[in-house]
Amino acid sequence: MTINILVGGPREELPENFWKSSFSEDHWIGADKGAVDLVKHHQSLLFAVGDFDSSSEEEIELVKENVPKLITFKPEKDYTDTELSVKLAIDKYHPKKITIYGATGGRIDHLLANIMFVLKPEFRFYADKIKIIDRRNIINFFLPGKYTINKEENLEDLAGIPGEESKEGN
Repeated sequence: MTINILVGGPREELPENFWKSSFSEDHWIGADKGAVDLVKHHQSLLFAVGDFDSSSEEEIELVKENVPKLITFKPEKDYTDTELSVKLAIDKYHPKKITIYGATGGRIDHLLANIMFVLKPEFRFYADKIKIIDRRNIINFFLPGKYTINKEENLEDLAGIPGEESKEGN
């Protein structure tokens, strides 16, 4: 099972034609404003999660009426909404892959938190199953080991950070 998560980042950073693609068969989790947007686009969700501090009362009510399970947290919590979504997806479904959308752009602290959370001990073991996608980028995470990287369609560049065993010039 692959689980897709939509978080609350700027919608202009979503992949081109994101809302036009037919993804009704996919398994979705909405995090905070992402849940609101998915419901407004008639997408079924496994559940919605977050503090919903960026949503109006009407939007929260819309999510309550259209999502089988709404899991809310106070804004003062130990995990971000993205982390909570991933943690609950792992705990409840043990997916083979988790794809996160809406996690880039906007506030730099949110971007960094969304990229760096895989380094936390409770997520690290799952890092190689997590992917973040936006309009211009696909971010994959790799645990130590050897990998064959295949070119992604419609993307021209590839960048990586060498591991500890790499030496300059190799």
